Amino acid sequence: MHQHSRAEMEQELRLLFATDEQLRKDLVAVYELFSDTSSEDDPRPETEMSLPQRQVNQSRERQKREIKRLRHEVDALSADIASRHQARTTRVMSEWEQVARDELQAANDARREQQELLGQVQDNATFIDDMVQVLRKKPRLIATDVQSDAWRQCKLAAQASLRVAAIHAIADREYSRMQSAFVRAGILDRWEDLVRTTPIVQPVSQKLLLEYATVLTLPAPFNWVGPAVWKVFRGDYDKALRANAQEIWERLDEHTAYSAFQAVEGDASAHSNFVAKHYAEPTREVVVWRSVLQDELMPRMATGTVHDEWGSLVVLKVDEHTCCIKSLMYIAAGEAIPSERVQAPIEVTENCRDTLDMMQMPLVDKEEVPFALKTFYERGRELEIALKAAVEEVIAEYQTMLHTRAA
Repeated sequence: MHQHSRAEMEQELRLLFATDEQLRKDLVAVYELFSDTSSEDDPRPETEMSLPQRQVNQSRERQKREIKRLRHEVDALSADIASRHQARTTRVMSEWEQVARDELQAANDARREQQELLGQVQDNATFIDDMVQVLRKKPRLIATDVQSDAWRQCKLAAQASLRVAAIHAIADREYSRMQSAFVRAGILDRWEDLVRTTPIVQPVSQKLLLEYATVLTLPAPFNWVGPAVWKVFRGDYDKALRANAQEIWERLDEHTAYSAFQAVEGDASAHSNFVAKHYAEPTREVVVWRSVLQDELMPRMATGTVHDEWGSLVVLKVDEHTCCIKSLMYIAAGEAIPSERVQAPIEVTENCRDTLDMMQMPLVDKEEVPFALKTFYERGRELEIALKAAVEEVIAEYQTMLHTRAA
């Protein structure tokens, strides 16, 4: 117990010496005082000193040496603390740390907002009761308020202003979820090539959820590849629509688009509407997309099968001539499929860029796939082929430019 207390005391003294600048100055002054006293006593011959005087001088020498040792220790501790502080201030946070900080900040903001709202509700309880009575007399106002918040369920209103706001809100929410989704999929800090298809059968509903994860390193700058990818997502590619299908594109601005697709076969219909948005940033380009599950301008969606898909793609800068694409996509098949029909996860880690089919359909008997699911899969394959062609074209263009400069 005594040794432990002494160790704690020494640690406290070390911290005190390292952080108290005035104490350090006092130690220096005491050291100089002993130095002066010692220098005055040194010329006197030892034979002329009395025994008590010699003992005093020896005691002063010991104190002088101890203070000198403490000075060196104070300097060393101060330098160590300064270097550690400098390292903390200059170190760049890792992606994991940034995600953790963002998640913590979001949670704290949500809790703070909840407390503020609860406080406001309590403070304005009487006013709220009065407003409820007024709104009950004007149901049109209630309907408008419900529509303005419908985007959270991936629904679009017919009113133009609400529609545009909802499209941006849906996309921005997917963007805010991207980092956390990459963490869960294990690709946030992965730089080795990967093409992976993971089928997930929901335990209760037995419905199939497909996860597609891709990591590819490409020999072209990120700000060359990113815009090429976005052109495909906004619909700038050759589409091979079947006779019983139609597609409408809506461009809100240079970086936001909305697509409405429909295919019919007999009494069955398949609808795939999605929002896509592009974010151009200093060291990366991001594209996010999310299916719209209900559109008031397209009432026929209520009678068919609606595609449910969400995902994000980021093109990261590696160096001046190289980039890395990380893509994560989820498709809720919407069909109850027995687990014995589902294949094991498919993963490729070599020659990923040459992989012909990055979007595998992990079913044992693909011939028995329902019409809607098959339609959505074929549409996804068409988009994948267009993306590959666009990326390979921009890589070839960049490599040609490099060879021309070198010639």
